Amino acid sequence: MSDEPNPATTPAATLTALVADDEAIARDGLGHILAALDGIEVLPGARNGREAIKMIRANRPDVVFLDVEMPDVNGIDVVRTLQEEAPPEELPIFVFVTAYSSYAIEAFNLAASDYLVKPFTDARIARCMDRVRRLHARIRAERLSQAVLSLARNDFGPSTPAATPKAYVQRILIPHGVRTIIVPVNTVEWIGADNDYIVVHSQGKAHLLRGTLGAIEQDLDPNNFARAHRSILVNVDQIAELRRERDGSAAMVLRDGTRLPVGRRRYDEIRVRLASHAVRGVGTDH
Repeated sequence: MSDEPNPATTPAATLTALVADDEAIARDGLGHILAALDGIEVLPGARNGREAIKMIRANRPDVVFLDVEMPDVNGIDVVRTLQEEAPPEELPIFVFVTAYSSYAIEAFNLAASDYLVKPFTDARIARCMDRVRRLHARIRAERLSQAVLSLARNDFGPSTPAATPKAYVQRILIPHGVRTIIVPVNTVEWIGADNDYIVVHSQGKAHLLRGTLGAIEQDLDPNNFARAHRSILVNVDQIAELRRERDGSAAMVLRDGTRLPVGRRRYDEIRVRLASHAVRGVGTDH
């Protein structure tokens, strides 16, 4: 058995309705029919399209009955104007009213919920309002759902566990016959590429290890190691000097005196990284 409420027995929410028609008799007649229905509050009517736009902006009715053929600004143009100003979820439900059926396709292209052709009966208006109520209830449910999701993101989003930071390697293991040499990462001065091998330079020794520079670069903390050249990865703390040569090439000198080339594109990247964590001094060129 369904637990969903029966629309026939569920108390209807009060909807505000606006009628826009340049003929007073038609405007007042439709207003009286709507007022006789349960849960409908009829707002003062609009006498033309411009007045309808102004009243819709000011009163934000739930449903608007628009005569298609109004002078100056017709019902179609009223909807188009409002759709240019606000997203669909902020606009009322539109019902077009006209003596002609030729506007029906254009009306529904503008997302009208119904299209009333004059003359219409009280029963036809009642069926129209049943459709409007169902549409209004669905719109309210969607808005509530979006609001709940937004609150959930705001209330719970920041408190969700942050992504676990990547654990970078602290030691490099170098197989050497029956031994395995352990090289602490913080002792590495630089690493060079040599075909299918890499050469790890640490404390005056060079250790050969099968692998690629790109692979080991992924395992090292990028805050400590930088690619200085396509075949060189350097410990930035080991850089003692950067040099720009007269021919446009660049180089660096490590603390142990080792001189290494620096790619032209990477020179500025390394210089910026070093400068961002250093106290700038005032020097004198001799």
